Amino acid sequence: MEGTYDVLLGTQKMGNVVVSRQGLYWHFCCRCDLSGEVMYYLKVQIDRQCERLGLLIPVDGMFGLNTQLPVKRLEQGNPTFFLQARRSASCGQFIPVRMEEPFAYLTRLQEAYLATQNQQMGIILPEEK
Repeated sequence: MEGTYDVLLGTQKMGNVVVSRQGLYWHFCCRCDLSGEVMYYLKVQIDRQCERLGLLIPVDGMFGLNTQLPVKRLEQGNPTFFLQARRSASCGQFIPVRMEEPFAYLTRLQEAYLATQNQQMGIILPEEK
C-alpha cells in the first residue's frame, strides 16, 4: 500500500496522500487544496472496508492531516482515498445525482449540501421538521 495516491471529491482530484509503513502502523500524510467553506473528512476505502482517517485542518496554506492506523486494521488491496463533507454525518437523506435522470428536489436545493457516499455524488437533504 505504500505510495502516493490521489484524494478525490466525487471524480475531481483535490490533493494527494502519501502512505508509508512505520513499524506496525500505516502513516498517512495528506494535503488538499480546498476553499475552507466546508470541512471534510479523509476516508480510505479498500474493497468493501471504509475507514475515516480524520478531519482535514489548515496546514501549510492548504488543508491536510498527519495520522496513522495499525496495519492490522486495514485490509490488503488497492486503496481509494476520498473526501466526505463533515455535515454528511448528520441526519438527513442522501439523494444520488445522476446525469441521465431528472432531479426531483429542485425546490429543496437551498437547504441541501453536496456529499459523496460509496463513491456516488449526491446531495444530503436535512430531515423535514
